Amino acid sequence: MEPSTNFPNLNMAAKPSVEGFFDPACNTISYVVKDPASNACAIIDSVLDMDYAAGRITYDSADRFDRRHPVTRLVGGMDH
Repeated sequence: MEPSTNFPNLNMAAKPSVEGFFDPACNTISYVVKDPASNACAIIDSVLDMDYAAGRITYDSADRFDRRHPVTRLVGGMDH
């Protein structure tokens, strides 16, 4: 497979900041990934809260994560 040429300015040497946060309520880890060249970031939550018996999906874990770790605070604090 040939490398993509759709991103000619892509710097593959850049190392993003990655910080994981364990949520004991659902036994998962959510990650914040920050671009070292900007304040752009992404939150990666490994799973949704699924109640198989009720056939329901909720976002309770994501909401708890957001309340405990506001992205504006994390982005400023991940420059390590």
